[in-house]
Amino acid sequence: MSRRTPAPRVDDAFTTTLGTLVGRLFGSSVVTEGTGTAADAAANEPEDVANFAMRVQLSLSAEHYVRTQSELKELVLLRNNLVHHFIDQHDLWSTDGFLTARDALVAAYERTTSISNRFEAGPSIWIRSGGCQRTSYNPMPATTS
Repeated sequence: MSRRTPAPRVDDAFTTTLGTLVGRLFGSSVVTEGTGTAADAAANEPEDVANFAMRVQLSLSAEHYVRTQSELKELVLLRNNLVHHFIDQHDLWSTDGFLTARDALVAAYERTTSISNRFEAGPSIWIRSGGCQRTSYNPMPATTS
């Protein structure tokens, strides 16, 4: 059995920073309302060649787009600080330093929980608040008997 090699985009994702990946996400998969769609891109394809393309986008209102982008950037910065600088910022060998570090971890946990709860609630919140446009597509048209 042959082993499938990952696509170049997957390899690229493994060697790219989280901040860069989040940056790429916005403007490609997460867009503001009114941004070009996959149908617009398909209009540029030659008609005499068989093509198949699929694209998934989350279209947000400008307000929700900015807020979501800001919160994801905040999570990346928080993660980077915890992973790369937390030990250097806190004196874990003293009681006061340990308590300060614990408080910083609790604050980080509360902030990530606050943001992730909004994301877990997902598009239903954005849809109810007018932040997301839901488009449905039925690939199997109804047949008449």
